[in-house]
Amino acid sequence: MGGNLLKGLTGSGIQKSLLLGIIVVRYIALPLIGIVVVKGAIRLGLVQHDPLYQFVLLLQFALPPAMNIGMTFN
Repeated sequence: MGGNLLKGLTGSGIQKSLLLGIIVVRYIALPLIGIVVVKGAIRLGLVQHDPLYQFVLLLQFALPPAMNIGMTFN
């Protein structure tokens, strides 16, 4: 998709609603789903009761864009 955006939003042929949907899912839905999964695993006893471990799991799920940015610049 990045190559399609080379000409800008108007010349790429990508609908703005599609782009908005991707942004909403990427920045809102996926972190919320990740938080629910981690909290559910904690309640079911699948995850240790170590606060640092739980924090790292939540951080990994809640910040996928930031993690990808960090991987891009390395």
